[in-house]
Amino acid sequence: MLEVDVVVLASVLRREVRAYAEGVVEELARALEEGGLRPSPHLLEGEEEAAAHKVRGVGAVIALATGGTERAALSLYKSNPSKPAVLVVSNVANSLAAGLELIPRLRGMTNYLGCLFVRRWGEVPAGKVKGLIKAFWLPEEVRGMRLGLIGAPSPWLISSVPGREDLGRIGFELDPVGMEDLLRELASSAPHAREVKEVLGRAENVAVGEEEVVKAMRLYRALKALAERRRWSALTLSCFEVLRRTGSSPCLALALLNDEGIVAGCEGDLSSTALMCICRALTGLPSWMANPVDMEEEVLTLAHCTIPLRLVESFSLKTHFETGLSVAIDGVLPEGVKVTLARMDGGLRRLMAFKGVVTESHMGLPYHCRTQVRVKVHGDLENLIFKSLGNHLVLTLGDRLRELRLAASRLGLEFAGI
Repeated sequence: MLEVDVVVLASVLRREVRAYAEGVVEELARALEEGGLRPSPHLLEGEEEAAAHKVRGVGAVIALATGGTERAALSLYKSNPSKPAVLVVSNVANSLAAGLELIPRLRGMTNYLGCLFVRRWGEVPAGKVKGLIKAFWLPEEVRGMRLGLIGAPSPWLISSVPGREDLGRIGFELDPVGMEDLLRELASSAPHAREVKEVLGRAENVAVGEEEVVKAMRLYRALKALAERRRWSALTLSCFEVLRRTGSSPCLALALLNDEGIVAGCEGDLSSTALMCICRALTGLPSWMANPVDMEEEVLTLAHCTIPLRLVESFSLKTHFETGLSVAIDGVLPEGVKVTLARMDGGLRRLMAFKGVVTESHMGLPYHCRTQVRVKVHGDLENLIFKSLGNHLVLTLGDRLRELRLAASRLGLEFAGI
C-alpha cells in the first residue's frame, strides 16, 4: 500500500474556514484510504509553513481548500523536488481559481503530476492518484525487469521488434532462449488435476476435449517453471512454433500467467509485451494484447485468441482460430466498461494511446480470433492508420491516458493520441 501525504492548504481568515478545512482533510484522507492508499494528513496555513513541510510518503496530494493558497502550494512543490504531487481543486471557496493561477508556474516541474478537479472533496479519484504516482516512479519499477523471449518474434512482425539496446534504454533486460529450453521444461511438467478441473469448471462452455485442456495446462506449467527459473518478470514466445512443436497453443497458458502477475505476450511481440509490463506497473491489473480487425466510424473491433481471465465476466474454451487446433479463449468483456488502448513503436521511442468504452463483446464473428470486443473510441480512428506504430494494441481497464502520458515522459518517449 502506497503511503502518501495529504496536504490541505487554506487561507484561514475566518473561524468557520478552519472547520471547513479540517473537514477537507478528513474527506480526502477517507477517500484515499478507501481507494487503497495510506494517507498521512496535514493542514497547513501560509507560505512559510508550506515551505518547511517535507513529504515523507512516496508522493503527495496537495489540495487547495481556499483561494489565496497559490504561493504556499508553489513553495511546497519547490521544497520537495524529488517527491511527486497531484494537485486537487474544487468548486468551493475559490479553490479552482487558485489552481488556475498556480498551474502555469507548476508546468515544467518534474514533480507536478497534474491537477484533478472534484465537486466534492470526498470524490477524489484514488485510483487516478495512485496511477499518477506510480507513473512517476515507473523508471525505477521497470529497471532491471527481465523479459524472456522463447524462440523468435513471429516473421510477420516487421515493425514490432525492438533490439536489446532499445529495451535496455527504458529499463528492460532481454533474456532470449531457444525453443529447446521450453521443450526440456515441458518434458518434466504435468498439470495438477485440480487446476484442470478448476479451469473446466469456470468455463461457461467447453468446445474442446478435456485432453486438449490437459495439454494446454501442461504448457502453462512449463512456461511458469521456466519463467521462475530464469527470473522473468515477463515473457513472449513464437506462438505458432510452439503449437507446431508441442501440439498445443499457448493461448490458455498466457491468460493464466497474466492473471498471476507474470506478464505474457503473444507472437514474440517484444514491443507490446514491454507495454503490457508498463500497464501492469501502473494499474496492478493484467492487460490484453489484441489485433485491430475492423473500423466503422468511431467503433474499433479487436480480436485475439487469448485474454486474461481476470478481465472477463465469462469465457468459453474453443479451438485456436487460425489452425482449428488445441485450446483458445472466447472471453466476454462487460459492456460499458471504460478502457484505454495503447501501442509503442518498434524502437520504443513513441507511445500512442487513446480511450474508449466497450460497446459489445462475444460477437461470434467468422474469420476472426475467438475473443472479440467492440470499443467506441474517443478520437479520429483514421489516425490509427495514418499514425500506425504497428499491429497489436494493448487494452487496459479504465481511463489511463494521464498515467500513460506521464509514463511516456518519464521514460523519454514521445506521446501521441489519435
